[in-house]
Amino acid sequence: MKYFICTVFFVCVFCSSLFASIRYDLSEFSQQSLFKGGVGFVQVDQNNFAKLQFSPDLSYKGFSLGLDLNAYVPMSGNTSIPSDLQSVAVRHVGFEYQEKAGFYWGRIRNLTMGYGQLVDRFDSGRGGTAELHNGKGGVTGYVNVFNLKLQGLWTASKVYGGRASYAIESLSVLSSPLTIGGTYIQDEDGFSEFFPGRGLLTRPKQEGYAVDVALPIGGELFTLYTEYAELKNRGKGGASGFRGSLFDLFDYRAEYRLAGKGFVPGYFNSTYMSSGFNFETQALKEESSGVVAEGGVSFWENRLKAGLAYESYKDRSLLTSSLGFRSFFKTSGVVNYSQPFTGSNNAILEADILYSPGGFWDYTFHLKRIYLDANSFTETYGFSVGMNFDSLLPKKWVNQDQ
Repeated sequence: MKYFICTVFFVCVFCSSLFASIRYDLSEFSQQSLFKGGVGFVQVDQNNFAKLQFSPDLSYKGFSLGLDLNAYVPMSGNTSIPSDLQSVAVRHVGFEYQEKAGFYWGRIRNLTMGYGQLVDRFDSGRGGTAELHNGKGGVTGYVNVFNLKLQGLWTASKVYGGRASYAIESLSVLSSPLTIGGTYIQDEDGFSEFFPGRGLLTRPKQEGYAVDVALPIGGELFTLYTEYAELKNRGKGGASGFRGSLFDLFDYRAEYRLAGKGFVPGYFNSTYMSSGFNFETQALKEESSGVVAEGGVSFWENRLKAGLAYESYKDRSLLTSSLGFRSFFKTSGVVNYSQPFTGSNNAILEADILYSPGGFWDYTFHLKRIYLDANSFTETYGFSVGMNFDSLLPKKWVNQDQ
């Protein structure tokens, strides 16, 4: 109860937008195409596979559909095709209606519910190899009705969640209504998966809930918020802070946290599906306070973006950083580095680099590295030669925006 009282006090003294993601995706920095394909290779469990891919990407009146149609051939004769390499992978299926309702099926990236004390940039597909398969997918949906917003989550890995928030117009400051919200999430069965070089990684089944109060001022410009969260039978914590976005050029966030014994802030996060966790040995051993500082900048009409986040507690400090660039010497790319709550062990480094000289062909390099400690790691990588079928279509059919 003291965590809740402390965080509510913060908002009362100083009296839901989502902070822009600090993790970038290559699709944000590359030209969108109707039809693309490619040939290349991928490495899984030290085995190499040749890959042929065709990737249509269609949209019509709010509906969107993206597929990966793949053919994999072992580069050594006695190697079987692992389950991570699938012939048909659904990249996305979605529908949007005037920002009032919508749904999305595909890999869930950067999903935050509330203000991150429980669900912080959750990623359903970061585990395993860099290849997309349907087991990494999920569904999100939302409905806006008057001042009420409802949001839902379901993943193929049996993570379920929901959120409701309501804007109270009778409690307004500078024409901005006070917003209250509640979040619930559950991992029905946890996971247990063997990773080469890392051994068996496990997470127990877990559920949690959170409540929050926020006061947005000037739309995305500045938001004061407070949030209380609890992981069932584990621990509880709270946070108060502010975040916002300045002219789409600078995003910021500053937060003070109180975390009880056994609590893990942002437990359902970007590394959730790619790292194990043991509450008995890796959660906080005692009540602790901490701070979060985060910023992101954008230059040259979003051609270059960079973000950095620092999180510090009594017994650990965590770092996340991202870099994205577009059309520099015909090259675009993203590099992302993140540390889970356990620290530099199990840190993840990912890079995707695209070279597009123009015309029919382009070239992409993928790297995913998971650190076992400061000096050792496992990695998967791939290289592909892309075929841009849009270059064969009439220009009026193709979006030429970069």
